[in-house]
Amino acid sequence: MFVMGIIFACVALFYCFSFHRNFTDRGYVIGSDFINYWTAARLTLSHNMMILFDIDTYHQVQEKLLGHTIYNVYTWSYPLPLIFFIIWLGFLSYPVGLAAWLVLTYIPYAFAVAARRPQAWGLAALLALSPASFENIDCGQNGFLSGAFMIGGLRLLEKRPIWAGILFGCLSYKPQICILIPVALIAGRYWRALISTALTAGTLLGLSVLVFGLDAWQAYFEKIMPHMQSVLEIDPEASVKFIRMMPTGFMSARIMGASLSTAYMISGAMMMVSILAVVYAFKHCRNIDLRNALMLTAVFTASPYIFNYDMPILYGGIVSFVAAIGSQLKARDLALLSFLWFSPMLILILNNHHIPHYERTPIVPLAIAALLAIQLRAIYEEKRSPANGLTSSSRT
Repeated sequence: MFVMGIIFACVALFYCFSFHRNFTDRGYVIGSDFINYWTAARLTLSHNMMILFDIDTYHQVQEKLLGHTIYNVYTWSYPLPLIFFIIWLGFLSYPVGLAAWLVLTYIPYAFAVAARRPQAWGLAALLALSPASFENIDCGQNGFLSGAFMIGGLRLLEKRPIWAGILFGCLSYKPQICILIPVALIAGRYWRALISTALTAGTLLGLSVLVFGLDAWQAYFEKIMPHMQSVLEIDPEASVKFIRMMPTGFMSARIMGASLSTAYMISGAMMMVSILAVVYAFKHCRNIDLRNALMLTAVFTASPYIFNYDMPILYGGIVSFVAAIGSQLKARDLALLSFLWFSPMLILILNNHHIPHYERTPIVPLAIAALLAIQLRAIYEEKRSPANGLTSSSRT
């Protein structure tokens, strides 16, 4: 993984430095969303963190720090514990920080997915060149970091439950991805991992209160949370890119013309199905890779608010699924997995607001749901065949 990380670092550095000046001269920001992490880190180091919650002033600070006009508005949207993971970026220039962020989050992500897999180096290279990685790099987002925590936690769960819980707890900065973690741990009776998760998340929460104060959390709930709800409920006809980046049942329903109430009902139904699927998998599945694959897929059917740059997590599910059933994969399974591999880019086309309502189809959410159904069937068939699967020896 080290060599792959060096190669990825060189590509990231070239990307950041080659395009940074060209984009900034035209009022755009390379790595777009990374401006949030970098600005938040600098504001925190300069004891001006409360500016994060004033959208207009925050935008002005971003323009001042970069030294040019920024056409798009980038707002802070994360729970405060994320700052502990990004504070070091404030010591670096923007392009160096972006390159470092991408490299230092990709390496643990690739390790979490590819470690102890056949052709691990080739798999790491494939992940680096994948559509989801491209979207994460293009947005300067946290998909690699989130993937490292989620996938790493699942793969450590059997033999290192406390460490698994620590990784899960660190993911608390992105609650829409964490929805199913306590469900899985309770269903599988991983009590040590559950306690470790709660203690880690609680420690990060407590430290954020101690370091940043209650006023910061009050501002987050009063200003950021309502803003994020308005983002989720935005008119789907609005010409904003992020609408097209969401592979969720909720946003697909909205794009197809459904009302907010209908979209929430669809999303709620998908969440309930996801919860039941995870409970079934963690109660009955002995094949660890198969169970993990379902969990990583269900993340995308359970949440109404998730983006294509989060799909490195789904890739972990695809790799685990292939590792679990291997030669049993059918042609239609391979076709579905191939489509989902490219879906982080395809979603931008399929969710295009210029396509009339009646011609739009929620292909990506349906494909993810189909993969979940296939994984459930595989678990059911495994349950009927006691000789198959990897049995967990200790769930503590």
